Formats: sequence, C-alpha cells, structure tokens
Amino acid sequence: MRRPLALPLICALILAFAACGAETASEESVEIAAPAAIEQDNVGEFEAVLAQHQALNARVEAVAHRLLTANAQNCPKVKRTAGFSVHTLKDYPEELQPLAQYMLGVNEGMSVRSVISDGPAGRAGVAAGDEIQEVGDVKIARSSVADRIWSVAEAREMQEPAVAVRMLRDGQSRSFALRTEPICDYPVSLIFSEVINAHTDGEGLYITSELVRRTESDDRLALILAHELGHILLHDDRFDRGPDVEIEADAAGLALIARADYDLDVAIAEMDRFGRTLAKGSSGTHPVHAERVAALRERQIEINSGSVSEDTD
Repeated sequence: MRRPLALPLICALILAFAACGAETASEESVEIAAPAAIEQDNVGEFEAVLAQHQALNARVEAVAHRLLTANAQNCPKVKRTAGFSVHTLKDYPEELQPLAQYMLGVNEGMSVRSVISDGPAGRAGVAAGDEIQEVGDVKIARSSVADRIWSVAEAREMQEPAVAVRMLRDGQSRSFALRTEPICDYPVSLIFSEVINAHTDGEGLYITSELVRRTESDDRLALILAHELGHILLHDDRFDRGPDVEIEADAAGLALIARADYDLDVAIAEMDRFGRTLAKGSSGTHPVHAERVAALRERQIEINSGSVSEDTD
C-alpha cells in the first residue's frame, strides 16, 4: 500500500510536467477508469491533494497575468495572450499519462488546462477542459503532433488582436471570438517544493509552492513575482548579487505592482510580518530586513507622489 506522503509527490509530478501528419483518433467521449497506480481507497485523497495543487496554480497564474499584462509596455519581450493555458497527453511522462488522463481528462488533442477568469478567454466563456479544434485557419486534431500544430497557431493566429477559436465541450462544438492582449513574455512557473524561495533565470520567474502557501495576500504574492521581474528589467544578470541589488529590485517591483493596481500597503505590511519570522540580519545577498522595509516605504512615498517614471528606474 502506498504511503500517504507519496500522494502529494505524484500530484506534484503531474502538474510540474505540464506546460505557463499522424492519423487522428476518435473524438467520442470515453470514460476512463482509475489507473492501477491509484489504489481505489486513495482516489478521494488523491483528488483532494490534486485540487489543492490546482488551486495554487490558479492563484499564481491569475496574479502573474494581472502583473504581466499591466506592465507589458515596460518589458523588452512581449507577446499576446487570451488568458488561458493548454496541455496535451505528451506533456506528461509516459508513466504518468494514465494518471493525467484519469485525473485531468487530458488526451492526444490540445485541451485548455486553466483559464484566467477575468482575462479575454474567461470573459468569453472558455472553460478548463475545452478541447481546441481550430484556431483561426489552423485545425488541431487529436494526434501525436497536436503540440506542434498548437505552437504554430500560438505563434501566428494567437498573436493577432482578435482570433476565432473553435472548441469541443461535452461533445458539442463551440465557437469563441477571442481578443488578445499584450503580456510580458516571462512565464511564471510554480515549483512544488517545501523550500521557501523565488528566483529568476532571466527568461522566466519561479516560485515554490511553500512560499505561495505562506503568502496570505495576492498583493504580497504580486510583489514577490515583481521583485524577480525587476531583476530582469534592470538587466541584472549578476550572480554575486548583494543587498543593494536586492533593494533596487524591490523598488522596481513596487512600481510594477502599483501599475497593476495592487495594494502597496498590504504588500509591504505582509512582507514586514513575514520577514520578522525569518532571519534577523542580512543573508549575505539580501539586506537587513528593517532596512529593506524602510527602503520600500520610501519608494512607496515616491510612487504615491507621482515622482516615479513609467520605467523601472
């Protein structure tokens, strides 16, 4: 019998592997039985853990979407988005594909994995689980190359200000006229880990599930992500970052969340409370907590007075 601690690990693996010319299979609905990897007595527990992980993903995606669309004009790398993510069976390791089919309903087609409720797709009525059949002039059928076809559609049709999309839901074909909007092209990834951490590699933003769990407000979560985005926008590719560099990224991040209409007071206050529970002094790369909060408060005064420019300087 599997130990309970294995269940969160399996769920984390499923979600962590999902991405932000062959003959096609039948599109008839097929009821999939629970795979042998899940013992029947543990199905309910497995589903509960999976729901928790999906909720964390949804929260991070919503905050990231708001932050990155509000600051698109400040990012050197920009693309357009309709506010939904996709996945296909090939996104999962072969040994986890039966679980993905059973728990997530994914197949060899390209399906909607998640939708930003207040994004273009969410407002148009697109829902998680919808299977994409056509994007503009590009048809996407269930096949081993569905992911490649979607990549073409995403790079071409989805970069237009408006696009017609046809999807399959409950056996019925539905058409959506979607608007797209500019977004900073720095994808945010949730890493399932008990470590409290966030970082950037210059191409994307990364945050651990434990840090998200320990973050009470979306305002503070936005500041964490914006701090990492600040490193990118400040062209900070140094590996020997010191306290001054971190304070600069804090200042840039605060301006970024202000443009996304997050509450600066809430973000700084929670950062202060959270920081007091951690190390008292500097970590070597990060400034002393009290100095960091004081610098943020000074930056907040500048932002509120209107003296901060539209860039991150």
